[in-house]
Order: sequence, then structure tokens, then C-alpha cells
Amino acid sequence: FFYLSLCLMKLALSAVLVFLCVSIQAQIIIDDFSIGANEQSIDFTLPVDVSSGGSPAITQSFFFLTPCSGLLGCERDAEIVIFSGDDGDRFTLELSGGEMEYVAPSGTITTLTLQYDGIDQDFDLDEEGLDSTDITSFNSFVISASLNGAVSARITVYDSDEDTCRVEFSMDDNDDNYVIAFSRLSSGCNMQDVGAIELEISANGGVQFIGNSFRIDNSVIDPDETESTADFPSYTFSPITATFSTFSTFSASSFSPASSPSGYASQSSSDSNNSPSSSSTQLLVGFYVLLSMMCIAF
Repeated sequence: FFYLSLCLMKLALSAVLVFLCVSIQAQIIIDDFSIGANEQSIDFTLPVDVSSGGSPAITQSFFFLTPCSGLLGCERDAEIVIFSGDDGDRFTLELSGGEMEYVAPSGTITTLTLQYDGIDQDFDLDEEGLDSTDITSFNSFVISASLNGAVSARITVYDSDEDTCRVEFSMDDNDDNYVIAFSRLSSGCNMQDVGAIELEISANGGVQFIGNSFRIDNSVIDPDETESTADFPSYTFSPITATFSTFSTFSASSFSPASSPSGYASQSSSDSNNSPSSSSTQLLVGFYVLLSMMCIAF
């Protein structure tokens, strides 16, 4: 009886450990906007008028940190494309206190793109930058943000074969938590082989956008949810009016892009530390099965 009780206690403990391991992997943090705080920023003033239909002005910023947690791929590439604005208009992107604030003045047309494709220090898309991240155990993207104004948003998923899935939706000042079901994504990409993710925010008329987090999660999906409309300006890439790039980099260790950056596995929702790997989960399950066999033997 003593050995049976001991086995049952061990089985219960192992079951709890397995449950906790699975629970910790309940989300993947794409960006909690803590990395790069007071380091990465854009502060750009238009030197000339830019009009719709002409060549846009483009400004970029890149920031990486290795090792990292809370930033998928350990690098955030940011690009602001200005389609319409007047000489002297100022556009800013700042990170502070776990928030990212983007401000475009009224009367302008802009698109902010956040690109997550691993460490490359440029805006050329690397479809293999996230080392075939598997997101099929989740069901949604979640954006926590507050706005002063309204924007069109787009999420694009790239697999390592250069196939894409995307979804477009609207955001405004009536909500601060946007759940975007995977079922709304266009078909065509392999969600078991994700190599890059982009989030685009397009504003027609100016906006103040404050982002708190961008993550992949298992969410309660509203069955009545319908796809909202979104309006994105387009352009042929020939920014002859004004093109500016800013580079902000800080690394806790030496930069070695040839090797895979650590720290961008599934993140815990409680403290954003790295979650246990799948091998750890398999070890716990194996331990659980072994104890079961021991109990049967007794």
C-alpha cells in the first residue's frame, strides 16, 4: 500500500508538471515592446512636400539584442513610409516603459511596418529568419494597443518557401485588444514553417498609436466576427523625394548573424522568459509513463 501511494503521488506530481509545461507555451510573444526602450527611435521631419501619387519618403530603424526574450527573432525592423505630407511635418516612433508610440500628424498619409525576420539589420525580407517557427498550436494573433484616431492594419505571415498568408482589419479608439483569428488569414502559407511576420499600420489623416504587445495566442474567438475593411496605399518603390535610414543597435553579446539567435522560442505570459522546449515536455511525459509502468509492476 505504501509503494502504491508513493507511485500515485509521483504520478500526480508529474501530471502537474506536464500541465504547467504545456500551459507555459500558451502564447508566443512577437513583441512586448520592452526591448529597445530608450534605444530605438525614429524622429523624422519632412524636408519637402510629399504628395499622393508621387514618390514617398521613407525612414527606417533597426534594433537587435542577443540573447533576448519578448522579441521574436531578437530584432525589430521599423519603417515609416510617408505618402502625403507637408514640409515640416514630424513623424516619431519611440519605445519606453514597455510601450511603442507612433505619431503621424493630421493631414498625412503614412504606413508604419514592423518586420520580424531575425537578425539581419536591414529591411530586405528574410523568409527564413525565424527558423521555421511552428504556430499551428495557436489560433490567433492578439494586438494590445490604444489609438487616438483610426487605422487600417495588416498582418502578413511568410513561410520559408516565400509563400504568404495575410489578413487586413481596422483599428480605432473604441477598443484596446484586437483578436485576429487565424481563420481570417488568406490561405497559401505553411504555418508550421514560419520564417517572417510583418505588422503594418496605415493611417490616413494622422494618428497616435500606442502598442503594448503583439503576440500569438489561443483566444476565445467570437463566432460572429466578420472581416473588417482596410484601405492601404500602394506605391512603386522609387523613393527619390527623401530617403533616410537610422540605425539603433545594442547587443549584450557579439553580433553573429550566421548563427541562429537564441531566445525567440515560445514566451511565458507571466514573465516573458523562454518557455520549456518541446524536448523538456517529451522528457516529462516519458517520466510520467515510466512511473505508470512502475506502479503497475507493484
